[in-house]
Amino acid sequence: MEWYHYVMAGAAIAAAVIARKTPRAWLWVAALAAAFIISVGYLRGYQAIELSNLSAAYTDGEMVPLLRDWLPPSIVAAACDALVCVMIYFLGKERWETLWLYGICLAMMGTNLLYASGLIIGFPPIPDRGTLGAILEAMNLAALVLIGGTGILDRVQHGRGGIGGLVGRILHVGHSYLRAPAKRSLWH
Repeated sequence: MEWYHYVMAGAAIAAAVIARKTPRAWLWVAALAAAFIISVGYLRGYQAIELSNLSAAYTDGEMVPLLRDWLPPSIVAAACDALVCVMIYFLGKERWETLWLYGICLAMMGTNLLYASGLIIGFPPIPDRGTLGAILEAMNLAALVLIGGTGILDRVQHGRGGIGGLVGRILHVGHSYLRAPAKRSLWH
């Protein structure tokens, strides 16, 4: 595991702990974590095959399973993000889920699909894997901050945060907006 995997694991645990009293927060943290683990696991397997193909090509050995037999990792990651979007669409009940979390997951899916199209057809020009990873990690972190922030607003709204006066009223407006019932339309 790389250092940023530990950061993401810590952020997921922190969001789950902070939002422990928020309905369905654990579901979304688990869904995002599962999508992250599956896509990173597939990427690592893809990279291992890529390295073994390179070493086999240099030693004139037999090629192990070719990369052409594998989907690009960004396609698998986009499929995982699409599954999370479908889950949010059908299971989300509040605006913070169906508008903000859904939008972040759509952005992650779109980023992965753009990267895949750049690999397959050459358009749009693609950044290196590190830049793509940083963009996707930032989006994952934004989703976890949204989940944790909603948990904080829940705690303040229910009087457990100890904030009063103007700050409490401002947070109440944010809480009322985020926790409003979801609007169901095909294209949010």
